[in-house]
Amino acid sequence: MTLWIRCALYLFLLLGTVGVRAEVPTDVARPAQDGLVAAPDEADSEAELPRSIPVPELESPVTDLTATLGSDWIASMKQRLLALQQRKGSQIAILMLPSTGEDSIEQFATRVFEQWRLGRQGVDDGVLVLVAKEDRTMRIEVGYGLEGAIPDVVAGRIIREEMVPAFRSGDFAGGIENAVTVLERLIDGETLPDERRSGGLTWEGWLLLIGLVGGGVAGVVLRRRWLGVKVVLPTLAVATVLMAVSAGLRSLPMLLMAIPFSMLFGAGIGALAAGSRLSAGIVGGIIGYLVALMVCAKYFDGGDVALYGLSLPIGGCIGVVLLCLPFVLAYKTWRRSRVEFAIRLAVALLIAGAVIHVSGVLQQPWAFPDSLALIPMLFFPLLFAFVPGGSGSSGSGGSSSGGGSSSRGSSYSGGGGSSGGGGASGSW
Repeated sequence: MTLWIRCALYLFLLLGTVGVRAEVPTDVARPAQDGLVAAPDEADSEAELPRSIPVPELESPVTDLTATLGSDWIASMKQRLLALQQRKGSQIAILMLPSTGEDSIEQFATRVFEQWRLGRQGVDDGVLVLVAKEDRTMRIEVGYGLEGAIPDVVAGRIIREEMVPAFRSGDFAGGIENAVTVLERLIDGETLPDERRSGGLTWEGWLLLIGLVGGGVAGVVLRRRWLGVKVVLPTLAVATVLMAVSAGLRSLPMLLMAIPFSMLFGAGIGALAAGSRLSAGIVGGIIGYLVALMVCAKYFDGGDVALYGLSLPIGGCIGVVLLCLPFVLAYKTWRRSRVEFAIRLAVALLIAGAVIHVSGVLQQPWAFPDSLALIPMLFFPLLFAFVPGGSGSSGSGGSSSGGGSSSRGSSYSGGGGSSGGGGASGSW
């Protein structure tokens, strides 16, 4: 105890000394040349921090601050976008710059849209295609009036299918032109075809599946003691490295972490299946069920199959376990002591009764779904009352502004439109 008091006193004295030093006016004691020495350090620190990039003036439908797009392509695209504006009234503007600075791609797109005011005033039918080349990010910002024709999910699909593949191959002009082509069709009232589905598992997916099967075989071998750990583990390690290298250097770090996890999961399943015939039957049934879901996902909506085929059964099992937990704890308390069980049950009923009385649920017990509130009102008092360790212990458990300025001294300007933050972003 004395040692703790001494440490506290030493800490207090140390803090007091630091506070006194902080109050000394060092600018008086130090000569003026110190300020000259410190100035370059401050300038260097300010240079390292990302700064806010100003929004360029709107002088043309196509603005390239990176000198990436060719002059002929810019002239052709400019005429194309001006023709669209005359035909439909909608404005599409393209801005390509090195970086958005301290702003995210979404924040900078909002700033640009507010200043350029793309689209007709009151109609808000403007679209901004923004590309930050050095940041490797892009965004399609959509005005209020076009959010029905170009919802966020469609904007994301345009980025994913038209822009990202071209950008990864270095064809920035082609990616932007593909996106503009799709945007024109949507503004003209056309609908996009169904989203292209991949032809199956990628090579990385097959490697993870092979790792899962290989881990399952290793689990069976270890459980049946056909081979020892000193043989199985090095074999799996060598197989992991070979499979990860076969996918290329880009996927190597991810696969070096994912394949061992897949093997470990498969080994657990294999060891469980090798325990007995009952275990093998249960594991086989689960695997068969998952295979059936995969087949259904190929012919039906994969999201619905995952929701109803996986989420509901898993969520139902978890819900049943949680609902049974208070009764399991109550049974253990009954086995341990009848008196303790009676006391804990009385406490739980008193708490539940008070909560139900205050809430007034019993005044209209037939009012569904309000009557479902009785479940947590009974569940939590029972759970807290029968938790071991003492009675009643608790468990732990973009809007846009109408302001903005258009370019001065230019024949091209925004029409006064605004954006509600709709659109999508991406990277390559």
